[in-house]
Parts: sequence; structure tokens; C-alpha cells
Amino acid sequence: MFTGIVEETGCVERIERHGDYVRLGISARNIICDLAVGASIALNGTCQTVEKFSDSGFTVAAFAETLRKTNLGHLEIGDGVHLERALRATDRLGGHIVQGHVDGLGYLGSVSKIKDNYYLRVELGEELLNLCVLHGSICIDGVSLTIARLHDDGIAVNIIEHTWTHTLFSSYAVRRALNIECDVLGKYILHFARKGLLAAGTASAAGQALAADTASAAGRASRLKDLLIDW
Repeated sequence: MFTGIVEETGCVERIERHGDYVRLGISARNIICDLAVGASIALNGTCQTVEKFSDSGFTVAAFAETLRKTNLGHLEIGDGVHLERALRATDRLGGHIVQGHVDGLGYLGSVSKIKDNYYLRVELGEELLNLCVLHGSICIDGVSLTIARLHDDGIAVNIIEHTWTHTLFSSYAVRRALNIECDVLGKYILHFARKGLLAAGTASAAGQALAADTASAAGRASRLKDLLIDW
């Protein structure tokens, strides 16, 4: 689990393509101190497992499903990436609960500066947009942000100067693919709500069927009574 507070920006030093997976070599400095083989690390908000590491970086392998749902397959040598180590139980949740399980891709629509903050429009598909609420949390490329506005085709977020200077957002071009992870609490609520609606619909259908059967049985009983009287 992560919290969406970027610890360091690394750089893609090596890319090896092997059929349905890609091995990435990432240079890093600050987070190397307590890395271990098998440790979880977030690359642009995508949870990956450290395969090897050295004093100057580490390697991970991204497989087909990860490449399909995230922007890791778009990376090229020299690209920067947001890095965050997995949380310890005693760490502060400086952002929000981030699993590192990217829900899908959004696309940078526009960037504008308003006073000291930066205003990003992010285009989202309907499935992702349904998981967004005003002033709720969202993780974009591994950065915990607050949804400032909802639009028909996406969301807007405000980025303060500190976050702007300590992340890679300032280098992003319009239409860049962005890793999106919606708030896990919202995903569970929506899941249970849908299950509840399904259950209610099933119960309603069952109730209608039972009522029809009861009416049918009552009708048959009434007809039988009439026949007995006539007889």
C-alpha cells in the first residue's frame, strides 16, 4: 500500500521487451537505502516488484495486464517516473490510501496557472468518472490529489507549487496518458451499492413471481370450488 506522496523521481535507463512483458531498469538514489528483492515500489502509481537493485537503481518487470492498463508500456529510455516505496504500518498517510492498482488511463486535457497553483484538466472515460466525487481523492501517476471540479468528460485538479516542483507534471504534454487510480473506498461503496440494487431487483422480481403464482393458485381454487358446488 502507498499514500501518493512521491519520494523521488527516477529515470528509465533500460528497457527490455520479452514478448508479453517488459523489464524496466530505473535509476534512483534516495529510495535505494532500504530496498530489497521482492519489495513493492510504485512507478507512476503502479505497484511493481523489485527484481534486482544496486546502489544506482533497480529493475522491475511489467506484464501484459499492467502494460494494457497503465502508461508503463509507453515509457522510453530517458523518461522520468514518480517513485514511492510501500508504506510501513507506522508511517503517516500523507495523501490517501493508494493500492498501486491502476484502474485505467486518463489523458491530460490542459494545464493553466491560476495565481500560485496549477490547474490540470484530465479527460476520463465514463467508468472512471463514475468513481470520482467532488473534493474526493484521486491518484494521478502516483500523486495523491484532490478533485477540484467535475466535468462531463473528466475532472480538474489543483496542484500547489511544492508538488509542481517535486514531481514531473511540469514536463507533461497535453494528451499524455496518465495512470488513474480512484479512491478504493469509493470503489467498494459503488460495488456494494450495485450489489444491493441487484439484490433489490432480484427480490422484486421474485416477489412479483410469487404474487403471480399465488393469484394463479387462488384462481384455480376458486374454479374448483365452483365446480364442486355445481356438482
